[in-house]
Amino acid sequence: MTLDGISITHYLNHKSPMTRFFCTILACLLTFVVQLTAQQNAKSVGKGTYVRGEMIFQLSDNQLFTDFEKEFNQKTETLRHEGFTLISENMRIYTLRFDPDIYDEKQVFEALKNTPSVSAVQYNHIVEERGNPNDPQFSQQWSLAKINAPSVWDKTTGGVTACGDTIVVAILEYGFYDRTTDDLQANIWLNKDEIPNNNIDDDKNGFVDDYRGVALLSGKDNHSQLSSIVTESRLRHGTAVAGVIGAAGNNAKLLSGVNWKVKMMLISGVANESNLIQAYDYLLTQHKLYKNSGGKKGAFVPVTNFSGGFSNSSPAQKPLLCALYDTLGKYGILNFVAVDNQDNDVEKIGDMPTLCAKSSIVAITASDKNDSRAGYAYGKNYVHFSAPGVDIPLLSVNNQIETDNGTSFATPLAAGAAALLWSMPETNLCQTAKTDPVAAMNLLKSSILRGVDASSDLSGKTISGGRLNLLKAYEQVRRNFGQPIGDFDILKMYPNPVDRNLNVVFQLPEAVKAEIWVVNALGQKMYQRTISDSDLLAQKVVIPTYAFTPGLYFLTVATNQFEVTKKFVIARP
Repeated sequence: MTLDGISITHYLNHKSPMTRFFCTILACLLTFVVQLTAQQNAKSVGKGTYVRGEMIFQLSDNQLFTDFEKEFNQKTETLRHEGFTLISENMRIYTLRFDPDIYDEKQVFEALKNTPSVSAVQYNHIVEERGNPNDPQFSQQWSLAKINAPSVWDKTTGGVTACGDTIVVAILEYGFYDRTTDDLQANIWLNKDEIPNNNIDDDKNGFVDDYRGVALLSGKDNHSQLSSIVTESRLRHGTAVAGVIGAAGNNAKLLSGVNWKVKMMLISGVANESNLIQAYDYLLTQHKLYKNSGGKKGAFVPVTNFSGGFSNSSPAQKPLLCALYDTLGKYGILNFVAVDNQDNDVEKIGDMPTLCAKSSIVAITASDKNDSRAGYAYGKNYVHFSAPGVDIPLLSVNNQIETDNGTSFATPLAAGAAALLWSMPETNLCQTAKTDPVAAMNLLKSSILRGVDASSDLSGKTISGGRLNLLKAYEQVRRNFGQPIGDFDILKMYPNPVDRNLNVVFQLPEAVKAEIWVVNALGQKMYQRTISDSDLLAQKVVIPTYAFTPGLYFLTVATNQFEVTKKFVIARP
């Protein structure tokens, strides 16, 4: 047994007799505990589902790294490790690497957990793909017609917001054939603060030559580099996902993405949870840089896509991952994630990041031409809706087209659709995002959920009970961010924050019927009431909220023509 290459015998020869006695006993016990607990870890954590000898941890607010390092090293004097690596500056998250054949992983986990300056610790879980190949068959892009994309293309084909911000979707994958597929070239985001191929970190973000996005495994932008981790099938997967979102449209080449002109930030090398955190941190840094520089640097990234995940997994095993989505949500970034490809209830078997249940997450399952769920995962409280994901023609290497199935390809269709909504010609959405990005994100999400086409096969299996309809979502966004017309408005809503009862005063035009409802940040409808003719004009409604959990909510008053939504917060004293 050795400690970082130093034998125990050599180590003991330099200590006092009493120290050698206790250390010899300790070494024997440690050897036994390592062997015994390693077997237990294989069951409790899941051998093969995480990177052995690697922990991810987060420092508490206002804690210095130097203080943590001193505390940890004092608690674990005999632990010889490979050092700490900062993987998220925004969230103060680090990794710790050590030899798992020498040191018991559970004991290292507990040592980190019990260090006062550490707020959370977890294993570094391995990402699973969510797009398994099936019998390929060429077909037309029926999915775009199914969600009414052509009707929205009459109004916008993507590109920029009405405020002039270039819209960027971040795509997190193992890899891409980004240079061998012509239909992607025009829509790949370029980091203009970086000079390509000069081996210098020009924008000082920790990555050298990240000009065409970043390949985390190499630190540059070669997304097609094959390895034991990044296989050819995984490069095909990433290329297919990118094509669903943003293959250039109306260019007489190959396929059309749901978003003809969107920019795609390629982030490859997402092989495990540490990489995933790095990927989100990279795009968040670019997004914050854009905001803080007034659009002169970085990128406006309101939407992300992750067609991967962790099956049979819960938030308790991945506290840092769920916390990460909280951070992204604070900046108004909406994150589309694919659920498991198996026909399982995610609430029973576990599925991440689906079960994080954050307002910034939209979890997508797949459906076929008949709006049937087609054997993919579901969850009435966690899976938001379906999008077409069966017999989907996809971009591949060297301008080839393949047909495949899975939630991996339903999810980017929804993500690309959300990014397309950001390009609507009215300025209300983009202006709201500048002053209240969280409200803009939540109202956009709510618009997509309320705009679905209902499906009996999805009812009770998803939050919305339906399948994505881009045209209806577009119309909902216009209502949410449109200005009240005439006498139609919510005049007063109090108290805010609210504890037990919310008072709402609203006014409607005469001779119309309306509804009032409340949804939570996940898009679940918590309250609904039809307003009769006798209730019209200026009226007060008291909505009981004592049974609602604390958090952000949205109240809507709607007629068949007009709709106004305002947010409120429930807080308990």
